[in-house]
Amino acid sequence: MALNPKELSTLLSIISEECTEIQTLENIIIQIHRYFNKSDHFKISCALVMLLQQPDLLPLATQRLTAVTLLYDMYRNENINTCPFLSVFIHLLHPPDELAKGTQKKLEFGGQLPRITIQEKILLGQLLNGGGKEIDSRAKCSKENCRIYSHRK
Repeated sequence: MALNPKELSTLLSIISEECTEIQTLENIIIQIHRYFNKSDHFKISCALVMLLQQPDLLPLATQRLTAVTLLYDMYRNENINTCPFLSVFIHLLHPPDELAKGTQKKLEFGGQLPRITIQEKILLGQLLNGGGKEIDSRAKCSKENCRIYSHRK
């Protein structure tokens, strides 16, 4: 139950470096819903988590922010407690220690989720607290510092 090559290619083009730096989150969300059905949400979400686990596939903060926002958006109309990706959100907000307790040995695991910036944590926290409706749909990351611009009406 994974994305086929065509679906993966579509997803990668939607969250490409160019698209995430230029387009608003609203436009990206519209594209996802245009190309994929609700029945594909779990497959897309699994693919997004796997992409997040590979820092070389989503190297920019704009791409990570977009992936996290899409992951949230797939299940935004459901109770957060029933979201199958709640543990991903928790891990992103509260990553494990980088060093093993009692030693100075760095912990590195294949498939480990990335550490996200404080701005990304703020957005994720707002989304999870039901503030997704308050975040302007035109919000996007700037290329320079991934500041979240909310142009409230």
